[in-house]
Amino acid sequence: MRTAVQLFLTCWLIYSLHWAPWLVREHFPAWALAESGSLNVQTFLGWNDDIFPGPRGGAWINNSPGASILGAVPLVLGRPLLRYAESASRPADIPLPPRDAVAYRRAFQENRFYVAMAVSFLTAVFLMAPLSALAAALLFLSLERHGLPHPLALVAALAYAFATPVFFRTLYLNHNLIVGQLSLIAFLLLQSDQRNIGRPPAAGALAGFTMLCDFTGFLVCAALAVWCLARLGWRRAMVFSLAAAPGALGLMAYQFAAFGNALLPPQHYMIPTAPTSIGYRGFHWPSPTLAWANLFEPRWGLLAYCPLLALAFVAPWVRAPRWKTPRSEAVLVYGLFAAMFLLSAANHYSWLQWTTGFRYLLPTVPGFLLLSLQTLSASPRWLIWLALALSALHQWFIAMTYQYPAEAWRRVLGGGIDFAWLREFRRFGLCAEWYWSPYLMATLACFAVGLIWRRPSFPK
Repeated sequence: MRTAVQLFLTCWLIYSLHWAPWLVREHFPAWALAESGSLNVQTFLGWNDDIFPGPRGGAWINNSPGASILGAVPLVLGRPLLRYAESASRPADIPLPPRDAVAYRRAFQENRFYVAMAVSFLTAVFLMAPLSALAAALLFLSLERHGLPHPLALVAALAYAFATPVFFRTLYLNHNLIVGQLSLIAFLLLQSDQRNIGRPPAAGALAGFTMLCDFTGFLVCAALAVWCLARLGWRRAMVFSLAAAPGALGLMAYQFAAFGNALLPPQHYMIPTAPTSIGYRGFHWPSPTLAWANLFEPRWGLLAYCPLLALAFVAPWVRAPRWKTPRSEAVLVYGLFAAMFLLSAANHYSWLQWTTGFRYLLPTVPGFLLLSLQTLSASPRWLIWLALALSALHQWFIAMTYQYPAEAWRRVLGGGIDFAWLREFRRFGLCAEWYWSPYLMATLACFAVGLIWRRPSFPK
């Protein structure tokens, strides 16, 4: 347990150091909910292209509200910081950056720029970072409990935290990652103790909440329910399903309150754009071109962002790996990937992933990482460490720059290390450069991590 706590604190610290100061659509309902107790974002109409007027009045985002509901929690708890940022905000006339320029402009016009930065900070550091840190710590405990040696379980958990796209996606509020982390935690609960009758309801509640975050949550719940039925029996599968049902009912209640129809999604009411005018609001038959892009497109493809995960495709044929994922879990991983891969190939919203990078297939990353490590375990030790180090370096560069993979390498190798929030703060004159050096902050973070992992000494 001590190692799990150390791992949690390390992940939380490193994620927090890299938080990204961007505003995305999920921030606005969270902000509105914390301020006025409503998911109606009428006051933010025009701040983001994904906000639109509803047929019954008000304004809403074109996605489910689950991530925003969670995001409102740190905003409510962090009200003193928001009030201070509100009082410190002032108008400014400076060049706007290309990313989120509309939101930045509106924030400046309404003297709420500091508040916007506080909103992104609180949701990243006190929701996304601890959630991903908790998932990594629980993964470590599960792997160790199921027989993986302590050092290997720790390496696998660290690889999940820092050598996959989980790293850069943790840095701001993101519903796809929330779906992935909650589904992973739900699975670990189901798997951890099959005799504990309290685990299926808890797992079902977590999995059910993913349906309130995104429509891919329905696939996650279906996959976990099938696994639960096959491994734990129909009674626990029924308990799991009943515990998951409030998530779907909550989504229907939100859609009825916002749009007057419990079954039609928010996308139904938006004005179609070029990608979403195909089929029904962007959903059509799976496109081979889009399927290829979801894997290899340099700006958002799964394997462009994490080449290490390609090893998962050959895991069943690798001979004599040092450790092996149980067959039922492997079937679950491949089945969930196949379902989400087909859905993403049929969902032409996938073409819009270039705006923020890889995200639609995020819930498949935990399982694919374990299968990739299974493949890698059959290799020489030097190759294992080299592959993990390169993958971690790849993810770190993306997390620091928040650029596409090739551009991330170019920027870091050409300009050195830096953090997205520091760049934005310097741009807007919020900090002096000499004492906000990224190298100094990285050194202090390394020192803090050393203290976390320092073994206590006791007098003899």
